[in-house]
Amino acid sequence: MARKPNREARCASRLRLETLEERSLLAIAAFQVHLYEDVGGQPGAEIVDDTVEAGDSFFLEITAQEFDPSYHGLQSVSLDIAWDSAAFEIEGPFDPGQIVTSNLPMYRTGRLDAAAGTITNLSGSAFRASDVGRAIGDGVEERCALLRYRALEAVDRAR
Repeated sequence: MARKPNREARCASRLRLETLEERSLLAIAAFQVHLYEDVGGQPGAEIVDDTVEAGDSFFLEITAQEFDPSYHGLQSVSLDIAWDSAAFEIEGPFDPGQIVTSNLPMYRTGRLDAAAGTITNLSGSAFRASDVGRAIGDGVEERCALLRYRALEAVDRAR
């Protein structure tokens, strides 16, 4: 006599496929870029039209905002950044420890290729369980990184 399969055991091994619309995303985050005047090596007023003059130094701020109500900000961030190296150059020494927000103090790193106009893996992390740093962008736009550039030729990002 054949034994009937145990329905509970069979159900536990089933897989269910979901469509994107049915599942909750793990995190929803946005990154924004803001330009600021360079006032003696410190960020000044925001450059609202995103236009800089040849020879001007300016600051580029990258902000992050996390929107998912079941999370409490971003514990870790890693960015790849690219720019036209014929139009802009990084000013001063490249130090990820000074560029990435102090709220993400662990594993601050990044690799600059000035000739190519790229920074890869500009990153930092916090470790809440050990009270090292803190998450950023919990429902509000918050600085992730701040870089200082110099314009080599006039460029208007809106074009």
